[in-house]
Amino acid sequence: MNKSIYLIFIIFVVIGEVIGQVSPPFFEQNRVFNLNYGVDKFKQVQTTKNGATFFNSRQAITFNIPPNSNTVNTSIPLVGNVFNITSSKETFYTSTSINDLVYAFGKNTIYLLDPSQNILATAAHTFSSIKNSFTYGSNIYFIVTSPSNQFVYFNHDNSFLQNNTVFTPTYQYINMTGSLTFWSTSIALGIDQSKGLVFLGDYNGNIASFNLKTNTQLNTFTNTTVSNRLTAAVNTDKNLIYFICGSFSITMDVFSYSNISVGSLIPVGTYKITNFGGSLQGGYDSSIGEVFFTGNEKNQYGLALLAIGSNGNNQSYLDFNSSSSSIETSSIGLQVGSQFLTIYTGDEVIQVSYDTGCPLDCNNRGNCFSGTCNCNEGYSGNSCELKLCTSLNNCSGHGTCNTTNGTCNCQGLWMGNPSCSELSCYMNCYNHGSCNTTDLTCTCDSGYNGVHCQYTTNTTTTTTTSTSTTGVPTTTSTTSTTTTGGDTTSSTTTTTGTTTATTGMSANSTGVITTEEQTTSPSITTTGDNSSTKISINYILIFVLSLICLFSSNPNDLINLLS
Repeated sequence: MNKSIYLIFIIFVVIGEVIGQVSPPFFEQNRVFNLNYGVDKFKQVQTTKNGATFFNSRQAITFNIPPNSNTVNTSIPLVGNVFNITSSKETFYTSTSINDLVYAFGKNTIYLLDPSQNILATAAHTFSSIKNSFTYGSNIYFIVTSPSNQFVYFNHDNSFLQNNTVFTPTYQYINMTGSLTFWSTSIALGIDQSKGLVFLGDYNGNIASFNLKTNTQLNTFTNTTVSNRLTAAVNTDKNLIYFICGSFSITMDVFSYSNISVGSLIPVGTYKITNFGGSLQGGYDSSIGEVFFTGNEKNQYGLALLAIGSNGNNQSYLDFNSSSSSIETSSIGLQVGSQFLTIYTGDEVIQVSYDTGCPLDCNNRGNCFSGTCNCNEGYSGNSCELKLCTSLNNCSGHGTCNTTNGTCNCQGLWMGNPSCSELSCYMNCYNHGSCNTTDLTCTCDSGYNGVHCQYTTNTTTTTTTSTSTTGVPTTTSTTSTTTTGGDTTSSTTTTTGTTTATTGMSANSTGVITTEEQTTSPSITTTGDNSSTKISINYILIFVLSLICLFSSNPNDLINLLS
């Protein structure tokens, strides 16, 4: 086999090895609550701070959804507050909420419900086809698609519920210009509540923008490359809107709307999405810069969840059909929280937790945005693992920063303070003395000596009396002085007493014989980080295999290289 083929194979093995060590699953866990109420499945859901209100063909049922927990796959029927709203079968198209009240749009009736008090009021309407509805300020907005496109709104009034019977809204209309073609199922609707903007995407790929503060249309973006805008999510922090588009080949189309005064859209990019067959609801988590869409998996067999970065990266999927065949195949609502999603279907409430997509969650030293850590001041690194010395003036140019704990290792005599900005005695006299800042000399504490007080001095005296064979008592006094911590260890032994000439020793005029002084080399121990770089044995084998492949035709080349 050709050597180049071997090398290509090896390269792919290396890439596979690296990839296999990264990209942990984005979604962490989920739990499911069953909704076993009513005679048929729920068609609409609207959330308020008091819970979630579901609508089937005759009832409105409010559930208090349990908070997120570590309990996984919990099949628990939720206890709901059931409210019968009609005796005949009703078709609910859309719903929205204002404060704690819920508006639900039926075929010929608008229902206003106070779930906490079971108060209901109704208003008749003559609109033949109502699609998306939403609330901005005190106005209730909805889209009518037949017989012609209409953008309708009315002002909510708390008096609507006083009689507990009928209310009469005053409908107003926003003039819609340009040609928008809405599909029969849904409209791609994106709302920036903070700026009062709404974007409507149609079947042909066109997008109309509206100013909700003035209730006027701003602009229309005409598209020629992307069609069938299914749903939308808005990034209000960066003025970006994301559309899921297509039927069989799904893409995410991203626009900037930075020029808010005219509502013009600037294309940012179109990104291909795999393993996803459509979209129903969308949402954006501003804390990590991730976009979420519910829809179907690529073969459109079951419910799926897509997470995707703002620039099309970090695509992750959760296919509910693969984990539970009992999950509904489509969703009717989506709530996006911080690292927590709630998906509503006709039969279930599904809670999904997810990680930030950043390594080690940025060590709690920064914010994760689209898989990248934005570290807090004073920290750096891919996971904000490095603690900088910015608070210490980056060691003032006279030291190096220990990024493990954020302290300075000062150089030379720049040890007068933690930021290495003041001169001082070397090693601050080892903390065993005081420094004379005039000439930078040390005055050592008792028990320490040396130029830098780096030595410890200990003195021990031992006295021994014995009788020699000659009957003459001999007294031996041993004084041991040990100096440690520096370059020298010394000891002195002194013997006093009376000796005879036969000992071979000479006595001086004081009778002191001695002097034994010994110099030894210091014991040096190097300490530090004993951790070693762990090299995968796979990489070693791959390297050896590479050499064999390169020089298999001429083994002498391999021998010469290794020598």
